[in-house]
Amino acid sequence: MDIQTPEIVVFVIVTTIVLLLLVFLVINLLLLGRNRRLKYQHQLLEVKSNYEKELLKTQVEVAENTLNELARDLHDDIGQLLTFSIISLNSFPVTNNPEQDNRIETVKDVVQTTMNTIRDISRTYSREYISKFGFREAITRLMDRINKSFNIEAKLDFPESIILKSHSNEIFLYRILQELINNSYKHSQGDTIELLISEHNQIINIEYRDNGIGLPAELLNINNLKNSLGFTNIFNRVDFMKGEIIIPHNTEKGFCILFSFPNSLPIN
Repeated sequence: MDIQTPEIVVFVIVTTIVLLLLVFLVINLLLLGRNRRLKYQHQLLEVKSNYEKELLKTQVEVAENTLNELARDLHDDIGQLLTFSIISLNSFPVTNNPEQDNRIETVKDVVQTTMNTIRDISRTYSREYISKFGFREAITRLMDRINKSFNIEAKLDFPESIILKSHSNEIFLYRILQELINNSYKHSQGDTIELLISEHNQIINIEYRDNGIGLPAELLNINNLKNSLGFTNIFNRVDFMKGEIIIPHNTEKGFCILFSFPNSLPIN
């Protein structure tokens, strides 16, 4: 019995070591499998994120190209037709009928006004226009046109010290503000638009508001707003600018939206 005791001890030790090695091996295999799954999931998420970014980039580029083509068509095709109409009207001889002459002059004025409006619209939707004059001049002219053409008071607070570093962000921001202004004009039933642009710690802050009827309570949720085509375009552009959006929940009359984005160099 005493002779077998050392053998038993050795057997127990060896068995214990083997079992520990097996346990260690199993744990390592489990951890390795878990790490591989996590890495695979991370890769899937990264692929999905890159796909969504590329899809968003494509959507923004398509929208921008569409607006640019629309501006060109308005300027080249409709503008030329209106110019031809004005030339034709100017060729009409003066008659001895004051009433008829007055009607012709009225038509001339209407066509000329229409052509000026078409030119203004084509400029605001043209990417080349924003590139040529810059965001500051473009948004100032847009607000001036709202003041002159519609029964809306458009207020702009945009310190000259603020300079956007990214031309892409200039275009995105201009399109966002166009969308907001169009929404206010078409749906708000208000008579005042306010736009405040400020900068703090290299972050551009935008505050836009009108004094209209505001949004229904169920639409104040950002997830619900994303189902709206106009607001979808706004959210997409803000995401592309690496920005954030806040829509204050309050009971005051009117609509307000706040968003911000880094005043950084052009994004790739």
